[in-house]
Amino acid sequence: MKLVGKIVKQNQKVPFKYYSIITLMLITMPAASMDLMQIYQLALQNDPLWQVSQAEAMAGRESLPQAEAQLRPSLTLSGSHSRVQQDQEQSGVTLQQRHYDSESLTLNLTQSLFNKPGWARLQRAEAQQREVEATLVLQKGELLERVITSYFSVLMADDVIEQLQSQEHSNRAQLEAATRSYELGQGTRTDIDEAQARLDMVTVQRLQAQQQSRYARTELSVLAGQPVEILKILDTTALIPLTPKQSLEQLMQLVESTSSRLQVAKSAVEVAQQQFEEVKGERYPKLDLFLQHSYSESDSVNTVGSQYDTAKIGLQFNLPLYDGGGISSRIRETASLLQRAQAQQQQTLYQLQLEVRKQFQSVKETTARISALKQVVRSARQLVQSTRKGITAGTRTTIDWLNARQQESDAIQQLSAAQYEYLLSTIRLEKLAGRESEAILMKVNGLLISPSQRQPLFEEESDTEQQKREKKNKEVAV
Repeated sequence: MKLVGKIVKQNQKVPFKYYSIITLMLITMPAASMDLMQIYQLALQNDPLWQVSQAEAMAGRESLPQAEAQLRPSLTLSGSHSRVQQDQEQSGVTLQQRHYDSESLTLNLTQSLFNKPGWARLQRAEAQQREVEATLVLQKGELLERVITSYFSVLMADDVIEQLQSQEHSNRAQLEAATRSYELGQGTRTDIDEAQARLDMVTVQRLQAQQQSRYARTELSVLAGQPVEILKILDTTALIPLTPKQSLEQLMQLVESTSSRLQVAKSAVEVAQQQFEEVKGERYPKLDLFLQHSYSESDSVNTVGSQYDTAKIGLQFNLPLYDGGGISSRIRETASLLQRAQAQQQQTLYQLQLEVRKQFQSVKETTARISALKQVVRSARQLVQSTRKGITAGTRTTIDWLNARQQESDAIQQLSAAQYEYLLSTIRLEKLAGRESEAILMKVNGLLISPSQRQPLFEEESDTEQQKREKKNKEVAV
């Protein structure tokens, strides 16, 4: 509509009917398809889980300046001003009444000289900082995986719908052909029932696939924070499945040094270790340097009218001797927490190694399966053509053609699912190996094309030779 306004300003003499034409063109113009990069950028702005992660990271970063502040000089200023009224009585007789103002002002400067818990707290905060950053990287990678998985779920559902719609179209045409043959006395009622049953089954499958597509789109829309309609699709001609270049052992070593999940676990161990040292440090003495400058006027009844200006400098020593066993209990507690963190780190390593093996095998197996399924699709299509010729020759029946068409559809669906499985396994393997999320995203986004550029999964077929012959026979009969 902004474009319409711009045209109006440029040419005030344009007839009104052209405004309507331009507006109609803009309204009916097809919406541009969104790609994976656009969805991911929207998710970074709108996904609630990612916003929670960012808020937690910002809060976690504040632990370091707080720990540093406890080791820096502390400067405080305190003061008071009061109006004092004093009545002195003895045996009911007022001896003296005093009314005066009392003031005081104190400036304190304290600097810690030896504070073992404070230094341990600082090192714990530094470890927490590393844990926070590693956790944020991990959660960003999880966001990317959620976006890609949801995006592919939509594409897979749409692929299934397209296949089933084409199959439904073919089955309906076959039902019409079987009905015409039966009317001409050349077919059987069984052919009609079989074609009707196949059509009904495919219709139900299409409705289920459409429901799944709507659910997947809703899930993706929640991630993006806005409705998602048209998406770019996978260019299967550009997808060349390859086995991993690195060996399993090399990937294992790479994961141990670059995995964000393992970095989070290692940082958690450091945090627990420094927390243990902090509690142990509570048994050590603390030594502080203090400087004090104070001013007071009439600070007591005995010093009314007197002014004092005092400066102090000295050392303050504090050594805990006994606190009822509280320190010992906290030491045992933090020691147990340290053992737990170490065990969790080891468990994380085992899980990563297992996940790397799983995704490594998945990439290898899906690569081989895609190659085999491509041959299956070629064979299934050849079977459809051969069955069609067999029907013409009288050696095959309608049921044989429906079975061949179903076999072709199943093969294409399995091939499509295997291609998405290969991509997801490759993405997960690269993410485990520490590859940056943006690099993975750009690589996958390069495999997407506009829906208008896609080759149909099923080639639109004309009537079979049998259908043509039936039409001709019907025309002769008429």
